[in-house]
Amino acid sequence: LVELALAWLNANIPTPDEAPVLVHGDAGPGNFLFQGNHMTGLVDWELAHAGDPLEDLAWFCMRSVMEPVPDFAATLCAYEAASGRRIDRQRLLYHRVFVTTRVVIIRHRNVTGLPGNSIVSRSLNRRLLVDALASAENIDLPKYLPIEPSATERTTFYDQIVGELKDLAQGQSTEVTIFCKNAAKVMKYLCQYDKFGCEVEARALACISELLGQEVTDIDSARKDLAQAIASGGVGFEAALRTFSTLVSMEAQLAAPSSGRMASRGFPPIAQET
Repeated sequence: LVELALAWLNANIPTPDEAPVLVHGDAGPGNFLFQGNHMTGLVDWELAHAGDPLEDLAWFCMRSVMEPVPDFAATLCAYEAASGRRIDRQRLLYHRVFVTTRVVIIRHRNVTGLPGNSIVSRSLNRRLLVDALASAENIDLPKYLPIEPSATERTTFYDQIVGELKDLAQGQSTEVTIFCKNAAKVMKYLCQYDKFGCEVEARALACISELLGQEVTDIDSARKDLAQAIASGGVGFEAALRTFSTLVSMEAQLAAPSSGRMASRGFPPIAQET
């Protein structure tokens, strides 16, 4: 997926007429400071650089998935009115692919040390990257039909552990609560994988085999072969994106109980309805 996104980014670099500006590089809710109803500051400047101002709006869009704003499209209109600068929506879609790719690369490793958070983050951000690429290319992705999970003899065991972790977290210190919540996310994911993880792997192998035009029999080799095919231009962009849409949708279904509200979150609209 990263190979596909990087190739697309290199092939579609915009050439804006306006001069570069100071770009924050991670702007949006979570890095805004407020006093009452007024924004008073912007923190976390380690990714700042000279660049396209629409990159910061793309970060704002990305961060609004985690911390939604009341009306993102109206906020963009307010930006246009205040700045006197018209937003090129297609250029904004390019930068949305860029910032999402960057997050997927950063989150490819468990940077927080908490595997539960990593499960949620990896699933969410890969799904967002597929959506960002599809929007930028105006491609309608196929609707995902969820796999029907089947309880196993271990399901009640997982459920019991999650319940005990929830009880343990009550009235405990912040550190204990964080540990319990993280462990519960892992248990929920393992429970899902126990129910239909084998089906996910089988479908993933079938999808990749179909895209490559050759049978692959193990998931690690399949991923390597797919990455090489994309890097060499051996598969078409749209066909690859549709395959990734299925793969990330299955991953999202596995991670859904661990993800809570994030399981259904997506990019906010960037244009107002007419």
